[in-house]
Amino acid sequence: MSKKCDVLIVGCGVAGLNTALSLPSNLNIIVLAKKSNTDSNSSLAQGGVAAVLDLENDSYELHINDTMIAGKHANDIDAVTTLVHEGPAEIYKVIEYGVEFDKKPDGELNMTLEGGHSRRRIVHHKDTTGAELVRAMVAEAQTRENITIIEKEGYVYEKVISCENYWFDFSSRTADRKRNRVYSVFEHGIFTYQILGIDYRGFNAVIPDCVCAAVCE
Repeated sequence: MSKKCDVLIVGCGVAGLNTALSLPSNLNIIVLAKKSNTDSNSSLAQGGVAAVLDLENDSYELHINDTMIAGKHANDIDAVTTLVHEGPAEIYKVIEYGVEFDKKPDGELNMTLEGGHSRRRIVHHKDTTGAELVRAMVAEAQTRENITIIEKEGYVYEKVISCENYWFDFSSRTADRKRNRVYSVFEHGIFTYQILGIDYRGFNAVIPDCVCAAVCE
C-alpha cells in the first residue's frame, strides 16, 4: 500500500503537530503516529511551559539569564534568545488551538514559580500539561483539510528507500510486521523522532533548537 503527500512528518507529539500546523495550507501533509494520535512522550509531560507574559514583573533578559544559569552557560545563547522571545506568541497560539491553561478566579492565566526561574512565568494545565497540549493540537489538526494523521503505524522508522532531488520514498512497517506502507513524498520529509546524525543518501538529520528533525532537501 502506498500514499502520496507533499510533507511527511514521523511523530505525533508536540514537535510533529506544531510542525504540521505551522506549514502552509496548500501542502498535503501526513503525520504518522506510532500508536494513537494522543499517545506520545509529549503527552506524559507534567510540568508547564515557561514564557514571559507579564512584562511589568518580568523581562526577556531575566528569562534568558535564568535559562543560562540553569544550563551552566553551556546553552547556545542564540537558541535561548530565540526561544525566550518567541515563547509568548507560541503560548497564545496554542491557546487559540484550544489549550486550557489553568486560570485565576479573575480569568487571568495562573502563572507559577518553578525551580530555576526568578519570576512567575510557568503556565500549566493541572499536572498534565503535555496531554492537554497534544489533545488541543490534534483537535486543531483534524480541522485542517490538508493534514492527515495516520495512527497505529507501529515501528514506522524503517528506511528511506530512495531520495532523488526533491522526491523520496519512505517505507514503514507496523509493530507486528504484518503490514508495510510506502509514502511518496514530493517536497520535504520532516522527522520528529530520535534519528540524530544520520545521513540517508542526502537525507540529513538536523536539530533546529530543541526539536529533532530531518529534512530532505
